[in-house]
Amino acid sequence: MAHNGDREEAKRWARNHASATMADRMIPIVNTVVLQLKRAYPKAILTGVLRSVGDIDLIYSVMNFDGENILCRSSPAVAACSGSPVPEFLLSRTEGAPGSEPAKSIPIYELASEWIAMTRAVDLVNHGYLQEALLVSFTLLDGLAQDFLKEHIPNLSKAEAATLMRAIESGRLRTFLGPMIRICLGESPLDQESNKKDLRWLNDKRNAIIHAGEECTRGEAQRGVTIVWRFLRYLTEKGANYSLPSELEFWTPANSPIAANTQNPR
Repeated sequence: MAHNGDREEAKRWARNHASATMADRMIPIVNTVVLQLKRAYPKAILTGVLRSVGDIDLIYSVMNFDGENILCRSSPAVAACSGSPVPEFLLSRTEGAPGSEPAKSIPIYELASEWIAMTRAVDLVNHGYLQEALLVSFTLLDGLAQDFLKEHIPNLSKAEAATLMRAIESGRLRTFLGPMIRICLGESPLDQESNKKDLRWLNDKRNAIIHAGEECTRGEAQRGVTIVWRFLRYLTEKGANYSLPSELEFWTPANSPIAANTQNPR
């Protein structure tokens, strides 16, 4: 970060704004790298353990000002808290920890918001945030279905289409993916009884979580995220310009006894 003006004033500012600098400038960079790695290696066995991080995840952080260490902070996970020295590689500017492989370049992608949301939903399932995973994916489907219809409803402007959709409150996803899609395309994914059943289950489960505080099993979370992914793939096949994961990499197969029976951790 560049600084101008009085050196001591800039140093004081850096010390006083260390937490904000970490939260607003540095952690977003880390999370961008995490997403790029997950995009390059979309296999749970490789990058499933990687997730978006926050301030609480920091093991050790250092702030330097013109080469001077003006602030350092460690979590209880680091032995330095009990008086032991911090490992040298955490303080050095080397490419990685001792013994790490040479860095390999990977392509950098402009990540679509829907790809990020679907990937995050899978991460939430894998890390045990089951209700949150279902709600994130449900909200994504709701929003993208509306965007698709705004572009495809015949004889209406985008503003008129948006007004029409805002007026639909009860069972809006069934309306969006049923009769309104049929108006646009001459067909609907809900023409298939299995899709209709899946959407009814997804909507009921979402309402139970939101309005009744109902919990969610791992199998239910995986089912909900997968239903959303399938509907979005249908819209993509019908012309929507969405970037989606080619498959959903859950650590536990959706049809396993563990996935079916594991309750959300309290």
